[in-house]
Amino acid sequence: MFKRIALLGIAVGSAWGCAIQANPAQTGPASLSPTLAQSTFIEEGTQLAIVVSTRPTRYRLDRTYLPFEVAIVNKGVPELALTRESFTLVDSGGHQYPAVGPDELAKGYGNTDVDRNYAIALPFIRTRFAEYRRMPSNFTPNFNAPISLDKVLLTRFSYVYDFLYFPRPSEDLLKKPLELVVRSASLSDTHFVRFELQGRSK
Repeated sequence: MFKRIALLGIAVGSAWGCAIQANPAQTGPASLSPTLAQSTFIEEGTQLAIVVSTRPTRYRLDRTYLPFEVAIVNKGVPELALTRESFTLVDSGGHQYPAVGPDELAKGYGNTDVDRNYAIALPFIRTRFAEYRRMPSNFTPNFNAPISLDKVLLTRFSYVYDFLYFPRPSEDLLKKPLELVVRSASLSDTHFVRFELQGRSK
């Protein structure tokens, strides 16, 4: 698991759509995280595993916000608390984009249910972590689950699977790596997974 002992510097933005300057991310294909499948990336350590799938994202590159399939697996923390604010998207220039909530998406994104038709990661997560228990979450409400569930407590050997949305970075997203950063007071370090939208084979 990639770990950052010091948290990246954050300047608090006044709105969800605000990009926040941080340290530049590393670049180059060699720095990408391993894959469970094409377009599904994973970083796994002793505390947790982070999975992100970019297949739904590829169908929404023309939108103001980008959807990602995300799973967080608690492997070694007694209790891991996660909220939408725990997640940040970082582009190759080091700009940080906090996850947006349903109110922000309602201003013009459109139907989020369509994005779930492109989901691919859950079967791989269930196979790799077959002995783990899935915990309920709903960071992004949809037609079948219209009530938001904004805070999740993961006991050890459990995981959460959900959709998260971030403001679209202005850079050429198909040629540069991105990072999904996870922070929590329950974690001693900052964790992240590095991926690209093109994906790659195992």
